[in-house]
Amino acid sequence: MRTIPPPAVGPSRRGFLAGGLLLAGALAGCGAPREAAGTTAPAAGFPRRVDTALGPVEIPAKPQRIVTLGREAEVVLALDVAPVGMPKSYYAPGVEPYLEDRIAGREVTVLDTAQGIPYEQIAALRPDLILAGTYFGIEAEVARLSEIAPVVTYRHGSYVDTWQEQAALIGEAMGEEQRAAAVVSGLQDRIAGVVAAHPSWRGRTFTLSFNYEAGRITSIVDPDDFALRMVAELGLVPSPEPAQLTTRGDAGQADLSYELASSLDADVVLMAHISPSVQAQLESLPVFAGVPTVREGRYIPVDLITVSVLRSPMVLGIEHALDRLVPELERALG
Repeated sequence: MRTIPPPAVGPSRRGFLAGGLLLAGALAGCGAPREAAGTTAPAAGFPRRVDTALGPVEIPAKPQRIVTLGREAEVVLALDVAPVGMPKSYYAPGVEPYLEDRIAGREVTVLDTAQGIPYEQIAALRPDLILAGTYFGIEAEVARLSEIAPVVTYRHGSYVDTWQEQAALIGEAMGEEQRAAAVVSGLQDRIAGVVAAHPSWRGRTFTLSFNYEAGRITSIVDPDDFALRMVAELGLVPSPEPAQLTTRGDAGQADLSYELASSLDADVVLMAHISPSVQAQLESLPVFAGVPTVREGRYIPVDLITVSVLRSPMVLGIEHALDRLVPELERALG
């Protein structure tokens, strides 16, 4: 699989949308049980070695002060552990809105990674573990970060590990394998429940695109792209039509002008917009309003935060995306 890194966190991720599934209140069915106040989980199994694609990582003791540089904070928070540092959102003040309740009242430093890794700030937090598997370009940063604390990245490759594999790896690094497995199982059960409740969605086609520049739309056409795979887990299938257009390099995406908007027609059209003004410009055009799916009310605008977590899925982001998309899909498809 080869995809453009999703617009989530990291110095180069702003590029795709800015230029270029799923939080149910208390994470019903997904969160791990909270540990009783005043108790400490046993530190059995430490020191331990965690194998990653960038080499083995030695973790001397059960981590107590964790810094995350990508979406790894979602797994940490789902395990009811507060990281001492986590990255700022690109599309909201502070962290993603679906994480705000989970860090409220807890000592969490929000790190601005837009211009690169803030090494001195991270060192000042005195972390004993750094999780950075979804930080774009981490390969060039591991050596320096490892001077601060052990760095766990990914099992197979950047944007290759599934969200299940990432959760398992993070759970292993934290000494919370069983609780991480419970988080994964709960979310898989929720997705299966959505599929079971909507049998009519099976086989219905969809397109997922980005309107990030006036006059041009980019549609994802790589079936292995995480965003398409996440929507497909609900029973839908990607429309083959956009793939007939010229694809940019190996990015698995097709560019089309507004005049070719009819190529996006499917049973449901999902589209993110870089700004309200760009969205309004496209939606005001007769060529877009005349697309059958749009005309029949099966067009779903997707906000930037939701499309970002689709492209880089992690447990709490998937919960958030389900909360946003399932009602819209029910409206569009029944």
